Amino acid sequence: GPGPLAAWLLASAAPAEAAAVYARLNARSRQEVAVELADAAEPFAEPPASRAELADRLRRRVAGLELLEDMVQRCGPALRAEAAGALRLRSAGAAARLSALPHFPDLGLADAEDLRLALSPFSTARLAAALSGEPAEVRAAFLDALPQVPADLLRERLAEGAESPDAPAAQGEVLARWTRLERQGRVRPVSSGVR
Repeated sequence: GPGPLAAWLLASAAPAEAAAVYARLNARSRQEVAVELADAAEPFAEPPASRAELADRLRRRVAGLELLEDMVQRCGPALRAEAAGALRLRSAGAAARLSALPHFPDLGLADAEDLRLALSPFSTARLAAALSGEPAEVRAAFLDALPQVPADLLRERLAEGAESPDAPAAQGEVLARWTRLERQGRVRPVSSGVR
C-alpha cells in the first residue's frame, strides 16, 4: 500500500501541512500511515546489523510516533481514535500513547504557568478561535493563565459570540505545542479524560 511513501512524504512536510494532507487521505491510507509512522508493521523483522543501525531504527521510531501524535492532535479526536484503533493490534504501546494524549479541554486543568508558556506564541485571535465553543470553565482557566492585557483582549473577542469554524485547527495547534513542550519536560503532563 501507499503507507511507507506517504509516511516519508509527511515526515518531510511542515507540521500543519502534514496534518492537512493526512486528514485528506482515505481511512485505509491513514491507517497504513499510522502503522508505518509507529513502526509497528514489523519493527524487528531482521535483527540490526550494528549498534548504530539499532540506534537509527529507534530514532526513526521515536520521530515517526511523534509526527503521528502531532498530526492526530491537529486533526482532532475522531482521527486520533481512528489511528489508535489501527495500532491497537499492531502496537499496543503506540495506541496507548495516542489515547493518553490530552484533549483540548484537558488543558484547562493544567498548571497556570505551564499553560501560559504553551499559549505564549498564539495571538488573541487564534486563542479566541480555539476557545469559541468551549464551556465557561475551560475559558476561565485559559484567561486566568494569561497576562492581564492579552486576557482582556481575549475576553473582548470571546464576547463577540459565535463559534469559529477555525476552532478545530486552532485547538490542534495549541495541543501540538503543548505536547512538544511536554516532551521537552517544560510543562507537566495533564491526563486525558475518558471521552
